[in-house]
Amino acid sequence: YINSASEVCQTLLLKHQETSMATLDDLKTALRENLERNGKLRKLKAQMRADVFAALNTSTEADQKAMPQLSNDNLIINELIREYLIYNQYRGTVSVFLPGSFNGDMAT
Repeated sequence: YINSASEVCQTLLLKHQETSMATLDDLKTALRENLERNGKLRKLKAQMRADVFAALNTSTEADQKAMPQLSNDNLIINELIREYLIYNQYRGTVSVFLPGSFNGDMAT
């Protein structure tokens, strides 16, 4: 992301110099559009959600043991969902889905 962000910043600065009337809002809009166009914004948002979830998910071993065991049907459904997410490269979603869906027994 660093090279891409660096390139975006350079482009934005050049654009800003060319049009001295550009405002901070214009620069923000250009940056957002560039990140959306490259697909990076979606990835950044997914990673941020996963990081927030991980920070909030501070359960202890006792908390995890107290969680009810999933039925075999639910384990199969969760595994199908996990495979679908991985197949479609929804890595951020997988990182949020896994900790809450298998009682910590499964990994990607």
